[in-house]
Amino acid sequence: MRRTSQHQAGVTLIEVLVAVIVTVIGLLGMVALQMRSYASEAESYQRAQAAILLEDMVNRIRANPKNVANYVAEDIGVAAMVCTPAPAALAARDLCEWANLLKGAAETYEAKTVGAMTAARGCIRAIDVATNTYAITVVWQGSVSTAEPGSTCGQAAFADQTIRRALSTVVRIPKLAV
Repeated sequence: MRRTSQHQAGVTLIEVLVAVIVTVIGLLGMVALQMRSYASEAESYQRAQAAILLEDMVNRIRANPKNVANYVAEDIGVAAMVCTPAPAALAARDLCEWANLLKGAAETYEAKTVGAMTAARGCIRAIDVATNTYAITVVWQGSVSTAEPGSTCGQAAFADQTIRRALSTVVRIPKLAV
């Protein structure tokens, strides 16, 4: 005589359903990991671009040590500037070119500047004029919230200070005897 087991009906269907749910949760976890990885990669790229632009201005100032006081400015790069014909003063030309680099003029795509950080701007401040010591800062908008940076450069430009990023350096220009 053959016995039929009624209590095991549908067990395979439940196992398949559980396997699908576990797979979906795993895939959602992988998507979240990829999104976080992309955000970290974008932050890293922007920090590298800021470091390049910061070093560029340091070198420009070091190349023109007699006129270092003419480089002091706030919110450089808020708007793209026209640098041609070149301003007579080297410092003015350097600031104009650096402003355009902050706006992304180094790389373009379909006539749009795409080469810099989001909402980038720069500040050059005198720390001690007697010793020719200056602070150069590049700020930009990050993609995820972190701690608020200590620099006040561009502070008014960002509604949420936790997405504002800042990279600064201090440069001392030697006073040369003429």
